[in-house]
Amino acid sequence: MARTALAALDSSAFGTISGLFRNYGSHIMKGFIIISTISGQSLIGKLAFDCPCNYPLNVYHSSTFIFGPSIALFFLSLLVNPKTWKLVQGCCHRHVLSFYLAKI
Repeated sequence: MARTALAALDSSAFGTISGLFRNYGSHIMKGFIIISTISGQSLIGKLAFDCPCNYPLNVYHSSTFIFGPSIALFFLSLLVNPKTWKLVQGCCHRHVLSFYLAKI
């Protein structure tokens, strides 16, 4: 009896989580990316960031530290986005002959 109750609880929890991902999957993924960016940046800031004291070097170092992870995650999100892949495939697989025939 206890096994059936646990199995029912497990299947209902899985159904709830599955329904959430089905309805709000893109929002959950974007939230996960935001949380991972902020937490990763704060963790690296506490562990590895040491700003140099001289003027031109500290500006470049700080700018790379602040904008580097966000630029990397931006390009990662471009790779994951299916609309980007459709756009790239549409631009790369066009036939020149069909373009000229449509113009005539």
